[in-house]
Amino acid sequence: MSLHRGFSLLEYILYIGLSALILVAVFRSTFLLIATRDKLAILQPLQEELRFTSRVLTRTIRNAVAIKTSESTFGSDPDGKLSLSMYNTPDITFSLQNGYINASEGGSVPFPLTSSKIIVEQMKFTNLSVAGTPGTIKLNLRARSTLPGATFSLETSTSLRQ
Repeated sequence: MSLHRGFSLLEYILYIGLSALILVAVFRSTFLLIATRDKLAILQPLQEELRFTSRVLTRTIRNAVAIKTSESTFGSDPDGKLSLSMYNTPDITFSLQNGYINASEGGSVPFPLTSSKIIVEQMKFTNLSVAGTPGTIKLNLRARSTLPGATFSLETSTSLRQ
């Protein structure tokens, strides 16, 4: 009568093989989660800053009295420029220079609306105004992070209040 004690070699090989497969799956999932978290850490500040800048632009456009079309650049030019006549405040001009969105009030020295953490590649304005209406502007923004691997585009339109 033979007594079997312990596991056979085949059982050990199966155990080690299944354990290795499970460990590979766990490590791969962990590395994917870490890579996703790192990419989001770069993309989230870029999105926040571009959305904030977009809100500043749209709020200013809504509060404008008129669009100064002769001083603005519309259409396909990626380095757009928008000049607005304001009520009871100096006129405001938005422009894209050296990767920064700048604002200038009443012809003063431009100040940046975006930080050095992002590089704005495109700020394009499209005049959607129809004769007899207050005026409508479409805004396209595209920016990238100074850190590699993140770009973000944003498109919105807004009308002047009157």
